[in-house]
Amino acid sequence: MSKKYENTKMKQKQSLSLFKQGKFLEAEANFKDILSKNNSDLISLIYLGRIKLLCNKLIKAEELLTKALRLKPKKKAISYYLGEVYYRLGNYKKAVECYKTIGRISIAEKLASFNGQKSYVIEGDKDIVSINFVVSEPLPVIQVIVNNSKPANFFIDTGGGEIILDSTFAQEVETQNFGDELGQ
Repeated sequence: MSKKYENTKMKQKQSLSLFKQGKFLEAEANFKDILSKNNSDLISLIYLGRIKLLCNKLIKAEELLTKALRLKPKKKAISYYLGEVYYRLGNYKKAVECYKTIGRISIAEKLASFNGQKSYVIEGDKDIVSINFVVSEPLPVIQVIVNNSKPANFFIDTGGGEIILDSTFAQEVETQNFGDELGQ
């Protein structure tokens, strides 16, 4: 094994350790250094792409992860992260392709149902929004009406990126079901 190869592997191992410790700036600097010497280092491309995704620098994340996917087209982890990038960018068509590739059919079907709609569009008076909490501890609870249902209590969980309905409640209010998935 060459000295250069051994140094790269050692720096890669250190970078992965920094990433796992949440020291993203240090890990990013190391991965960039590795890429400056070998612009097709798969691990560095993937982890730099992940760091950019975590920082919500989606265009750069897309660039890095797309390059990684060209190097290793069947690597599911790359398609997963790229799917997340496209989802956040609102490019649901590309996100659907990524999620189908990795077998996440229910999320792919949900995104396909958006069919050209724009997400996060606020209509009406945008200056003031006020929501009363039913309770605020340990998690805030608000009342919500779904498909003209009677008011139902919903938790606001800042760690949850989606609205998730109990399957019985979802049937009662006649929402479209895109399938089930276990949490990651």
